[in-house]
Amino acid sequence: ALVCVATVTALRLGALAFDRTDIFVDEAQYWLWGQRLDFGYYSKPPLIGWLIRLVTDLAGSDAPFWLRMPGACCMAGRR
Repeated sequence: ALVCVATVTALRLGALAFDRTDIFVDEAQYWLWGQRLDFGYYSKPPLIGWLIRLVTDLAGSDAPFWLRMPGACCMAGRR
C-alpha cells in the first residue's frame, strides 16, 4: 500500500513540475499569507501559509511548483 501511495504522490509531483498554468487567486492569497505569517486568517487556519513559506524558503523560489507542492504532499494517502 505504501508503494502505491508513494507512486501516486510522485506522479502528482511530476504533473506539477510540467504544469504551465498560472497560479490561481486562492494560491496567490495563500502565498501572501506565507509572506506575513500569523496564527490565523479570515477564512482558513494558518497551516497552509506556514507550509508554503517553509517550502519556498527551503527551495529559494516562489515558482508555481513550490507553491503547489505542499498541497500535493499533504494529499498523499487520501482517497
